Amino acid sequence: MPSHTETITGQNGGILDAILDPALVVDVCGAIQQINRAAVEWLHESEFRLIGESAHRFFHNPAQQPDECPLCQAVKNNNVCRDYQLQIGTSKQLIISSSPLDPANPQLGSLQIIRDVTELHRWQQGLKQKAERFELGLSCANDALWDYDFQTGAAYLSPHFRYRFKIDELALNELSIDWLSRVHEEDREQAKGILKDCLKDRIEKFRTEIRFRDRNNQIIWMLIRGRIVRDEIHREPVRLIAVLTDITRQKVLDSALRQSEQRFRGVFESAGHGMAIVSTEGVIRKGNKVLCRIFGYQKSKIHQVAYEQLVHPSDLGNQQNVFLQLLAAEEVSYCGEHRFQHFSGEEIHAILAVTL
Repeated sequence: MPSHTETITGQNGGILDAILDPALVVDVCGAIQQINRAAVEWLHESEFRLIGESAHRFFHNPAQQPDECPLCQAVKNNNVCRDYQLQIGTSKQLIISSSPLDPANPQLGSLQIIRDVTELHRWQQGLKQKAERFELGLSCANDALWDYDFQTGAAYLSPHFRYRFKIDELALNELSIDWLSRVHEEDREQAKGILKDCLKDRIEKFRTEIRFRDRNNQIIWMLIRGRIVRDEIHREPVRLIAVLTDITRQKVLDSALRQSEQRFRGVFESAGHGMAIVSTEGVIRKGNKVLCRIFGYQKSKIHQVAYEQLVHPSDLGNQQNVFLQLLAAEEVSYCGEHRFQHFSGEEIHAILAVTL
């Protein structure tokens, strides 16, 4: 008379062969009681030799202790349905789905369905490496990726920017972030306007500069270049994707340059001696009030004058040599007495000081 285990496994014979993945029925000791055709082909052994054989030897990783074998764990916990991931050497990645034959009687053994996910694992690893390279490239360029899914509410922000804004990944996905609170007070209306235009289908792409406050409440400038992705039928927003670039340093340098220009302009205009900015082609680009008074030109017209028009003809060759030496980088500055001429033709003697 067949045992209860034999009855159960016998009833599962047709079911096992209908399973496309390799499948085994094992007892509480891990011995193979029944096996489908896919498993026989996968293990490259005859069904006759496999029945009664310990399944552990086929799925044990030599680097693991015997009791760490996922199949051992599956058999040990055969009253629980769960998946176990298993690596065989360096080449095979498997997932074993374990289910008890009878949850009320775990001693009957369990059904083990084996899925070879090696190619999937390789594909995932390759995708992970590409994502890491992409993120590394963004971080090296001081950029970050922002991706928001309007349908699921899921969001993504590059890790190095999550740190700067003190945002953990869980909070990002739970949408517990009030982004407008992180935008500088003076730029919030601008940010609201851009988002509103995106949602109303007024714009598809945008480029703007907005100030944010980081984890230390410091102001950082962001260049944001983004686009809205819509479904083709209803034109509803699907995703918002943007690249964020930290331009804080550039803004600081621009501000310092403007301040420097303002200081220079103040010194230039208030100087007690004539000053001019001359191009490498020898054209006066700008002259101060004292220069205009010395040479008799109106301030609005001095920038149209060629420098050689201010030089006395007898001294033109000397001054040309001075400029040629400076342009050839033989000298960086010059100071000497030279002759010039007034707009009226009157000869003027003056000290010429030149700096590149």
